[in-house]
Amino acid sequence: PAGAVTDWRDPLVRSGRAAHTRRGDVFAVHAAGNHPGTHSLWPEALALGFRVAVRPSRREPFTPHRLVSALRLAGFGNDEIALLPTDHAGADAVLRGADLGLVYGGEDVVRKYGADPTVLLQGPGRSKVLLTADVDWRDHLDTIVDSVAGRGGTGCVNATAVLVEGDPTPLCEALAERFSALPSLPPEHPKAVL
Repeated sequence: PAGAVTDWRDPLVRSGRAAHTRRGDVFAVHAAGNHPGTHSLWPEALALGFRVAVRPSRREPFTPHRLVSALRLAGFGNDEIALLPTDHAGADAVLRGADLGLVYGGEDVVRKYGADPTVLLQGPGRSKVLLTADVDWRDHLDTIVDSVAGRGGTGCVNATAVLVEGDPTPLCEALAERFSALPSLPPEHPKAVL
């Protein structure tokens, strides 16, 4: 990065410079298959000089395959980016062999890797919407709908519950009406929402 020094002992660090040092050479990814957006994080590791090993989801291996292919066409070598389709045991071996890792998954993944400081864990979303009695939910209906259904409703940032202080019935009816109006289209359709 501009303005950074390469050694933390550099005297310029004392004058407000940053020292940028990678914490390893190999970055492993256990990719998610619920949304293509999960593949927006790991290419940054390439920009930081890591060699990246991507284990694609069995459910959706196409997005990482396309990204790895495009990165190779752009000049990254086979020794810099690798796509490694494998089972869970093989995926664990890939992660153990890496200096740092990025892992997506549910409660089982949280239990498995939650205490490992070398793994950036992207676990299940637990985002909630809280509506207290002094708030008029009508003023926030668009936000609530987007919090639940935005980005296909598949992200860890999507709300998994709406907590209402008081009678939830009017809000539930309004949400049901809004959700039922969302089109049910194939994912490749340009107007697909879910």
